[in-house]
Formats: sequence, C-alpha cells, structure tokens
Amino acid sequence: MRIHLTCFAWKHPDGTHIPSTDLRITSIAGILQIHNVTRADAGKYTCQVFHPSRGTEFEEISALLNVQPGVPRISPILLTAPQTVRARLDTTAVMECLVEGGRDIKLYWNYTTTGEIKTPSNGRLLKVGNSNLVISQVMESDAGGYTCTGEARGWCRHSAPLHTRKVWVGTTATKLLLLLLTTATTTTTTTTTTTTSYYYYYYYYYYYSTATLTATTTTTTTRLLLLLRLRLRLRRLLRLGLRRRGLLRLGLRLLLRLLLLLLLRLLLRRLLRLLLLRLLLLLLLLLLLPRLLIPLLLLLLLLLLLLLLLLLLLLLLLLLPLLLLPLLLLLLLLLLLLLLLLLLLLLLLLCYYYYYYYYYYYYYYYYYYYYYYYYYYYYGY
Repeated sequence: MRIHLTCFAWKHPDGTHIPSTDLRITSIAGILQIHNVTRADAGKYTCQVFHPSRGTEFEEISALLNVQPGVPRISPILLTAPQTVRARLDTTAVMECLVEGGRDIKLYWNYTTTGEIKTPSNGRLLKVGNSNLVISQVMESDAGGYTCTGEARGWCRHSAPLHTRKVWVGTTATKLLLLLLTTATTTTTTTTTTTTSYYYYYYYYYYYSTATLTATTTTTTTRLLLLLRLRLRLRRLLRLGLRRRGLLRLGLRLLLRLLLLLLLRLLLRRLLRLLLLRLLLLLLLLLLLPRLLIPLLLLLLLLLLLLLLLLLLLLLLLLLPLLLLPLLLLLLLLLLLLLLLLLLLLLLLLCYYYYYYYYYYYYYYYYYYYYYYYYYYYYGY
C-alpha cells in the first residue's frame, strides 16, 4: 500500500528531514511516497516551501497520517466458474460459483430473461452459503443465462446458461417392450388381486388408460421376479430420459444381465436332466444285472493278481540275474500253481453261479406253474 502527498520539502514527524537516499520513503517532485506502511510511520508530516527572493523565510503545511491495522483487501479471484447446467422440468438445478477475496467479499447472482437482469427473489431460488444457487422445481421460464458477481476491492464476473428439458414419457417401442415383458409370465385369471398383479394392472392402465380390466395373479417364480425388477428399472429410465449415453448403457447392461441369467438357468436345467438320466441308467443296470457284476469283479481281481505276479517276476529277473536256476524254476512253479488255483476258483464260482441261476429259474417257473394251476382250479379258466 502506498500514500501520495504533494510537496517539495518534507519533514519527518520527529522533526528531521527525509533523506533522499531512503528507498522506502521517497519524495519526487513534491510527492511523498511511503512504501509498506507500518504503525511507526503514523504521525504529522510537514511540508516546507522556500522562495529564493525571500531569503530564509518559508511556509509550511502539515498533514496527519493515521495507520489503522486490518486485513488487507484483496481483489476477488474466481476459483470455480459456473458451468452449463441441463435440468429437467420439476427437478432441482444447482449452479456453483466459488470466489476467493477475503472476508468482506460479496457475491451476487443475477439471471437474464428477455434481456432484463433480475435478482432471484422467488421462494424456489435459494442461495446456499456464499457460492451456490439452488433452483427447485425447474420451470421453462427459468432457462437463460445466470451471472455470478463477486465484489471486494475489485470485482470479477462469470456467467453460464441453464437449459431446461421437458419430461419424456415414452414411445411406442417402450410400450411394446413392456407388453412383451408382461406377456412373458404365466398368468391365471381369478377374483383376487396380489402385489404382482397390482404392478401388472398399474403398467397396463398407465399406458392404455383402460379402467375395465380383470384382476390377475401371477405365479411367483424367479423369472417373474427378475422381469418385475427389470420393469421397475426401465420405468425409472423412462422417467429420467434416455438422452444421456450413460443411462442408455445402463439399460443395455440390465438387458444383457437378464439374458445371461436366463441362459445360465436353461443350461443348468439341461445339465441336471442329463446327469439324472445317466444316474437312473446306472441304477437300472445295477438292479437288473446284479449277477453279472460278481463275475466281472472276479475277473478284475484275477487280472490284478496276474499283473502283480508279472511285476514280481520282472523284479526278480532284473535284481537277481546271477541266481541259480533252481530258484527260478521254483518260483515259476509257484506262480503256475497260483494261476491254477485261481482258475479253479473261477470255475467253481461260475459253476455255483450257473447252478444258482438255474435253480432260481426252475423255482420261479415251478411257482408260476403252481400259481396258474391254483388259479385254474378255483376259477375254471
């Protein structure tokens, strides 16, 4: 901060002349300039005027300097300028304007309609704090340019337009989509009304305005719940409007998720059906052919024993190549005996199985013959 006093010879309040070498307090062409004023600079400054024809006579004029402490005034600086705002009817719009410039700064909001500047005085327009302008229940008349003005020692101004948009109710395509969703569920006509039928009735009445409708109850399934949830999401999207790409992408994502869920359910059902069919076939085989399993298991056991014996022979041949021949012959004889025993056991089992099966067949045939004879004896046919 600088102070200008016009004179040709200045004296300090302590009575001394101000030297010309002082850089902070300078006197140029009768103008006294004090840079970076402090409290010590306060006092009475005297200006002496000399005239060469009058000798030592002079005239003097004094000026009093008062220094008051306080916060320095700073010109306002615009930190956040208002941006273009797009709002739908009957919604809330917010205009932001952040200005920095000290404590005594004042912020004004003006908006222009038909070229005339008006200050917001309606109850729908509120100024939150010292920066934001909130417009509730936006109308078409609120569209226009809004100006944010900050005043302190200096001033700064910035303006931004507000665009309004009418409510988008829906088109024929959305009606067809909702009709497809409603007809995809299985419904039965009754005299009672449930929560799901209320939603169905509400959508049908909303798009066609027909009061004469029969109450319907819908079976509560997972597919129905998914369709109802998607229907509610679509209705919200219709209310908000699909003019933004983000909302359109959200709708497409919801549709894709629903399709994926339906496909996964179909695949899981088919897989479960195939697995159940395979298990049923195995159970039938086990129940119908129990006697064939025993010989098969015995054969498998024999094969395993043979493999073990062959492995033992290979180990002996590899680890003991220099053994005597009698030992090898004994081992071979033992192996042959074991094989013969296994074959005998297998023959015995087969004979037992054949005998048991034949006896069972004969007994069943005899029982059937006896039952037929008994039936013929009592009933005559």
